[in-house]
Amino acid sequence: MPRTASSRSFSLRPEEAERFDDLVERVAHGSPTEFMRLAMDRVEALENLRIFEGLRAAGVERARARGLSSRAARHAAAQKALDPRRR
Repeated sequence: MPRTASSRSFSLRPEEAERFDDLVERVAHGSPTEFMRLAMDRVEALENLRIFEGLRAAGVERARARGLSSRAARHAAAQKALDPRRR
């Protein structure tokens, strides 16, 4: 069976290596590979959160520019836009 995984190497300062090893034990049951998988998932989730927060802030600003200053008013406008029966 062919190997489908690829290896990556990286360097850490001594104090970082100790921290890394401790995190690997606590978070990934001692598996550096599993830790990296979890870390990649978390970093991508943080990136997505930042994108979402930016889009939300832009949407709130657009709504305010149209006179929808309260959360309830923005919610009602969103419901109306998303539900064709409310038009």
